[in-house]
Amino acid sequence: MSRPLIHERRLNSRAAIALGFVLVFACTSCADLSAVAKFAATAKNASTGFSDIANDFAGSAERRALYVSDEEKPVVEKQAETYKALQPEMLAAQKVLVDYIAALAAISTDSATSRDASVKATEDGLKKIGMSSAQAAAGVGLATKVVDALTAGYRSNKAGKVIRDCNPLLQDYLKGLEQIVGTDYPLVLNNERISAEGYYQGLLHRYGEKEPLAAVTIRVQMQQDLDGIKKREQAATAYMKILTDIGEGHQKLADSEHMNPKQLGKLVEPYVEDIAKQSVAVAKAY
Repeated sequence: MSRPLIHERRLNSRAAIALGFVLVFACTSCADLSAVAKFAATAKNASTGFSDIANDFAGSAERRALYVSDEEKPVVEKQAETYKALQPEMLAAQKVLVDYIAALAAISTDSATSRDASVKATEDGLKKIGMSSAQAAAGVGLATKVVDALTAGYRSNKAGKVIRDCNPLLQDYLKGLEQIVGTDYPLVLNNERISAEGYYQGLLHRYGEKEPLAAVTIRVQMQQDLDGIKKREQAATAYMKILTDIGEGHQKLADSEHMNPKQLGKLVEPYVEDIAKQSVAVAKAY
């Protein structure tokens, strides 16, 4: 069984994550914050596509259970239940990143932000979904710094300090999320594909020559199922790119303390644009 892992909801992610970068750009460079505030208002209720991926760990196992033999079915169904049981930890893992981006928005605009204290990442929970000890510790540390930054009354001129202070933790934590999205989830989808191909090839072997019309229907259904798997694999690749963009963009922001607004804008713009582009691919898959 592949390492237990993760999934999450739609893709205004382009708004939420691009928000983080645009906001940070503005507050770090002392640019006019009114445009940032307007952007933040439109992205206020944005969520990320990670929840879709997290939820589809169990979804993939449930679909796979339809393809396997009666002997193998209980094992696959148990995997699906295991993934379902891990969903709270998975969603808590995603929330660390979302809270951090929301905190940057609040700090840069001198506004308030609310956090759902009922959803909380723990080291044990993060390790349970497959993160290393160091990655899990970085996630909890990042969540703690978010609380400290907000309660300490950071304002726009201090956002640069938040970025520099949080950057090492964020980089380590992103590696944990990348493992889940870029390695564990594709393994789950690959298992689903192997089972689907075996199931439909078995039907074609049994009915292909005897019932030509049935064979046509089988091939159409097989292609639809395999296309669905491919689309979700593409979504994982796109979300991996989003995570990479976040890490690289944040690193450049942390290193660019003395850049002027125009230079910093050019530096961040490609990451914002690519995040928006990749978000479309994630949204289409679920």
